Amino acid sequence: MGGGGVSACAGAREDFVRNALFSKLTELAEQLAGVKNYHVSVKETGSGIAFLRKVEPGAADRSYGIEVAKLAGLPHEVVVRAREVLIEHVFRPLSLW
Repeated sequence: MGGGGVSACAGAREDFVRNALFSKLTELAEQLAGVKNYHVSVKETGSGIAFLRKVEPGAADRSYGIEVAKLAGLPHEVVVRAREVLIEHVFRPLSLW
């Protein structure tokens, strides 16, 4: 695949990440019949999170994907990079070009 193909793939991946953010996913329950949000209760501590093993109706108050990756044992560098990408996508305005 040439440079253009790689660029197109990277752009598609970034567009997917941007559009699949937590808030967009939780809005689906308001837009699609039969879709409901549930979350696992979480206790936040100074060093991370602990799942309380209790499923409750409704969306969580925020996304815990990066914390889950940390709990799953992903390398520290991956977790740090995930935080950087999240910040980059949350604060970068959407551009078509």
